[in-house]
Amino acid sequence: MNTIKTIKSGKLSGNAYLVQNGDSFILIDTGARSKRAVIEQQLEECACSPGNLKCILLTHADFDHSGNALYLGRKYKTPVGIHKEEAVVLESGDMFIHRKKKPKIIGFLLKTFMSPEKFKPDFYLEDNDSIDRYGINARVIHTPGHSPGSVCILTSNGECFCGDLFINTEKPRVVKLTDDQEQMQASVRKILAHDIRTIFPGHGGHFMRNELTTEPESA
Repeated sequence: MNTIKTIKSGKLSGNAYLVQNGDSFILIDTGARSKRAVIEQQLEECACSPGNLKCILLTHADFDHSGNALYLGRKYKTPVGIHKEEAVVLESGDMFIHRKKKPKIIGFLLKTFMSPEKFKPDFYLEDNDSIDRYGINARVIHTPGHSPGSVCILTSNGECFCGDLFINTEKPRVVKLTDDQEQMQASVRKILAHDIRTIFPGHGGHFMRNELTTEPESA
């Protein structure tokens, strides 16, 4: 049975999730750079240390999810994984470089003030990849729409870490901010076809699958 610690660090930072199975931990997402102290403190309180943090998995490369990935990867001497279509964001520091929609003003502000530290990930997450080798029985589900390389992490216990596919700041629903609406709806159908019990979103509290108020549109 997995033990899950939700690390919330404010409205401008996505949730990070520390998943423990026995002596092994994985960290899913890392929050914004401005919330680094909060993330570090929570990891230390959970007795997460170099050697037992097996990897860091990023659901996508937006600044509020990947902001501390390089720093924590180095501090804990652990590899960082992300889908290959998101890697270009980490390497360039430009959150919109791989997106169809490229808001110039917002893009400039984010790149200037909130971009994550530039680095190359240690490995790529592919659709249906197993991550059992890191001590957690789970796999990767590619769910593009919010961004081209967004993924969910789905455990054998029915826990779904969905990044920005779903949100629960007011009520559980599909995220409206999308780069490709058609892909988003296809990804919602894809993930909900799996045996999911609990959904852990990038923003807001976790919720049960049957609490979703927005279902995918018809194909």
